[in-house]
Amino acid sequence: MSKKYYELLIFISLIAALYFGLGFGKVLFMRPQGLHQWAQCDRASIARNFAEEDLNIFKPRVHMTNEGSGITGCEFPFMNFLAAVFYKIFGFNEFWYRFLMLVAITAGVYFAMLLAKNYLRSFWLAIVIAVQWYNSPTLAYYSPNFIPDTASLGFTMIAWFFIFKYIKSLRKKDLYFWGVFLLLASLIKITSLLSVMAVAILLLLDKFNFFENRKFENRKTVVLLISGIFILTFAWYAYASWLNKVNNMSVFLMSNKTFGNKTELIQMLSGTNYLWVKFYYNNYYYYFIAASAVFLIFNFKKIDKILLVVFVSLFVGGIVFFFLMLAQFAVHDYYIITLLPLVFFYLLMLADVVMKYEKKSVVRIISVTVIVFMLFQTSIFSINHQKYRYNNWMFKSEKNYSAYFNLEKHLRRAGLKREDKVVSIYDNSPDVSLYLMNQKGWRINENEIDENIKKALNNCKYAIVNDTNFFSNKPQLKKYFLFPADTFKNLKIYKLINK
Repeated sequence: MSKKYYELLIFISLIAALYFGLGFGKVLFMRPQGLHQWAQCDRASIARNFAEEDLNIFKPRVHMTNEGSGITGCEFPFMNFLAAVFYKIFGFNEFWYRFLMLVAITAGVYFAMLLAKNYLRSFWLAIVIAVQWYNSPTLAYYSPNFIPDTASLGFTMIAWFFIFKYIKSLRKKDLYFWGVFLLLASLIKITSLLSVMAVAILLLLDKFNFFENRKFENRKTVVLLISGIFILTFAWYAYASWLNKVNNMSVFLMSNKTFGNKTELIQMLSGTNYLWVKFYYNNYYYYFIAASAVFLIFNFKKIDKILLVVFVSLFVGGIVFFFLMLAQFAVHDYYIITLLPLVFFYLLMLADVVMKYEKKSVVRIISVTVIVFMLFQTSIFSINHQKYRYNNWMFKSEKNYSAYFNLEKHLRRAGLKREDKVVSIYDNSPDVSLYLMNQKGWRINENEIDENIKKALNNCKYAIVNDTNFFSNKPQLKKYFLFPADTFKNLKIYKLINK
């Protein structure tokens, strides 16, 4: 067995052991649930509609249709489309969606390890750095999941491997691979454009001889690729905004969402810190980052210039993005995911400085020992955190949607067809209940006005009700519910009487 395949086998074995500890063997077969079930079902809804209705990547649609088709603008639905293809080949099973997401981020970790290996000339330290970087509880939770940020991160790390490979080889093939993967990453999540900007800064500094040796050839090609990535990415998001407008749908956020005043700024920063910072990494990891930062300051002259420029570029870009989207950071943990290349390059920069010390020096021995220790510490913390994620009260759904997990088969036996529009009462999300039972239609939240409820009832054939208090609170609407069709667990199914 060649050294290359031997190292690949070791990587697969170690990452598989970590995934086993994280409980992915169970998670891969779960329906969308837990924290941000709302966002999960929205993305899963697009995949299932691709598979069962229209495999047109330019017309993503969700189960919430109201009076329209359900077509909506969103981030480029590459992973949704790919999952739909697997659904068509193997039959519907959300395992495929989760599995493809896990493959994407695993590939990212692997190429991050290869990048670190090329820099450090040490396979074992490279794998320590890559896996330690991956051990963010937030990243682990969203690895076999439906949120696209994880796939975007995976493709970004593959792209970074190829641009560094190009700097060394100057082969156009590596440059084109970089462009393809970073375009895909940016289309999926626009935040990945930060990595494009970092390469643009490298190119600019190289032009002015900032580095010891020239790093970029084919400058025109690099500029064209950078321009093409920006143009195509913004073109897609402009198209997605247009889709929202013409279809009167707005399921996915297509703009920035920041603070409005000083009070909101303080509240959002406090909310982000209180809820999520401890889920990005644990406290010991932050202490490690702080202590190693002091170490890097004292060894500033040893820092590789390319790594330093990349780190600073990603850091500044990340700060700008953080404040542009602060309102989202305050309530969404996964917004940090596409900013994580910053952490990887910090660790690589640190390890590169450590490896410049003599092999038997005390500094190198102690530093490597601490880095390896942190790998075990972060792994244990992340594994324990995943159990917390699926059992703590704050990570359970706003309502108990478990009754909807197996509802679809029951509805088909009861005579409901997929194209029969239903109204789901109550559901505060756009798609959770509708997606889980695979029915198009309307959903009514608990604060909906009567006029909208009547419009939904008059446009739907069936109603699925999860709260019988609805009838006591809305006696004026009882005339629609004279014919209960069926019962499933805590759900009441009605064939509606309407015009």
